[in-house]
Amino acid sequence: MSKFVTGVLVIFIVLFSTGCAKKDELISTNTVETVDSASVDSTDETEADSVLEIDAPIDVQLLAQYEIDNLIRMLSVDGFYINANGSESLTKIEIQDNKITKLYLMRKLGFSNDTTIDLYRIEFKLLPRNLTDQNLFTLDSDGWITSDDNFTYGDANGYEQKNGALYLLIHDDKGQLTSMGIRRAEMLTDKWCEDLLAYYNYPPCKINIGLRFQNPPECSLIT
Repeated sequence: MSKFVTGVLVIFIVLFSTGCAKKDELISTNTVETVDSASVDSTDETEADSVLEIDAPIDVQLLAQYEIDNLIRMLSVDGFYINANGSESLTKIEIQDNKITKLYLMRKLGFSNDTTIDLYRIEFKLLPRNLTDQNLFTLDSDGWITSDDNFTYGDANGYEQKNGALYLLIHDDKGQLTSMGIRRAEMLTDKWCEDLLAYYNYPPCKINIGLRFQNPPECSLIT
């Protein structure tokens, strides 16, 4: 299965090396519950959408801004290719302003050593300066680049995806917050959350070199 989604316009974003905690630092040999049963309903965001659009601690807001700043740096400094195969020349655009339009907690997932991965619904928009190609991005009525349809992020399994809601992943270790990047989900379900935890090898599988054992029921299969 390819890890790249090809569309009319694909913007490549380095997700797992900017602003994200190293995966090895988050792997544990302990076993705890996979998904917090008291979390928000997996498929219904109607109630959450009715609350304040920005409803997150200041530290989470700063981490969200950090991820957006990384994206802006990629767009304006590093540059990007507008085709998936990189056949065209490197493109850069100037971003003169940015806004977080939604940021609120949707789920808390039980993770290793009594820590959690908190999923914050996030939307943002970027205001380009002197954008010569109006077809390069989907713009709102005021000329802002919206996060909904313009940028490719990984899904729960790390495969690149351009459609679906965005979620900021925050690792909460007894109040010490770290960004694990942004992911997309067409539907925030229990299965999506379990796949996300499995991506970080949680619950950890018992691996015996040279022998084949059936994975225990509590162990998410990593392939």
